[in-house]
Amino acid sequence: MKVYKYTPHINQFIESSAMKLTPILQLNDPFEAKLTDGFINNLGIECKKIFKEKYDSIFPGFKDSIQESSRYKGIVSLSRKSSDIIMLSHYASNHEGGILEFEVSSLSDGSNNTTSLFDRLNKGSYNFGDVQYEKKRRLELSDDFDKYLSRDIFFEKYIEWEYEEEVRYASDFRNADSIIISKKSLVKNHFDELNENGDLNIVSWHIEDDCFYHIFESSDFDENEDRLYRSKKKKIRSIVGRIFRENILMTKQVKM
Repeated sequence: MKVYKYTPHINQFIESSAMKLTPILQLNDPFEAKLTDGFINNLGIECKKIFKEKYDSIFPGFKDSIQESSRYKGIVSLSRKSSDIIMLSHYASNHEGGILEFEVSSLSDGSNNTTSLFDRLNKGSYNFGDVQYEKKRRLELSDDFDKYLSRDIFFEKYIEWEYEEEVRYASDFRNADSIIISKKSLVKNHFDELNENGDLNIVSWHIEDDCFYHIFESSDFDENEDRLYRSKKKKIRSIVGRIFRENILMTKQVKM
């Protein structure tokens, strides 16, 4: 069967045969691949039966790990539609890009199909299949709980997107052959996390060449006043190392 990629990056594909693996957090639909509050609440009820008196100490961390499951997941969105004027507008820079055509094996196993579209020796490192369009997001738990969290949640979209007839490739983007990361986006994400954790009272952050630093406010107890301080410069590459951890050895090239 044939599938199609609507993209503004035609020239890049011709030069490198590479396609963007879009992080879950950058998908168009902000609710996509996110667990509902109802699902989390129902999960909590079931976990309370299992953990009992240990629930309060175990469940918060367990919940956080589940909600973080999509943190490093990336998507390549394809379509069964060979030509669609709306998708050319949305995904090909208002018709300035184009459409790539690929031949793949027929899809018959949900989101667990094998594909040679990408050179992946380990089949378990990706999922490939049709997107399932639903009228509402999932609230209830069921026997396929593990499969839903590890795979199916990344292949569900709201039914209004059905016109796209999407076929999707999902994988951990730390397994990508090359990584192209915006310096500004990488550093911004780093400080957004620090602000969320409340680790520092950061006033501003700055980039100089391949380094970054930040200005933060802290109390001077001797003088009984708040003062501004400038941190030491750090290499932007250090953020990449923290994100990729042991997987960074699998990355062939990191471009800044």
